[in-house]
Amino acid sequence: MRKLCDYVHKCSVDGQAVNVGEAAFITTLNLMSATLFSTDFTDFDSDETQKLKDCIEGVAKIVAVPNYADYFPVLKPFDPQGIKRKADFYFGKLLTLIEGIINQRLEERRTSNIGSPKRKDLLETVLDLSEGSEYDLSCYEIKHLLLQFEIGIKPEEVDTKESFGLSLRKEVPLKAIPVKL
Repeated sequence: MRKLCDYVHKCSVDGQAVNVGEAAFITTLNLMSATLFSTDFTDFDSDETQKLKDCIEGVAKIVAVPNYADYFPVLKPFDPQGIKRKADFYFGKLLTLIEGIINQRLEERRTSNIGSPKRKDLLETVLDLSEGSEYDLSCYEIKHLLLQFEIGIKPEEVDTKESFGLSLRKEVPLKAIPVKL
């Protein structure tokens, strides 16, 4: 939240409008990533922010579009709308990002001193479980589990009726102009 306040303050000082949708997106994404990985995925005004935003918006568009191949199974091998191809691309990017975080954490665990404090996040808990004798989780299973938490929806669970409030990015983003009081 401090980063959001700093960003709004910076915009106010610079006389820039605040893109409210982008600010909410970055703040929400960083809150989720802090809970899952004890890190911020992105910063305000960075190229990485736009790449990650495009990836997540790509996933949102994919799950919101009805796939004709689901209604006509004969079309499934042809992927006429390119939905499977696009899903593979966007989910692949997210899985690569998560795999990098997992590998970094595993390296930290290998090189850290015994007794040094552990992070208190979901990834650390899952890694602890995977090292125990009760569960045998591979890196593949861990990253897909964490992707479920990050995305939070499955394509078959999405109802695209407007009455349920599913919306995509607005053509003209909402902007607020901060003023000094």
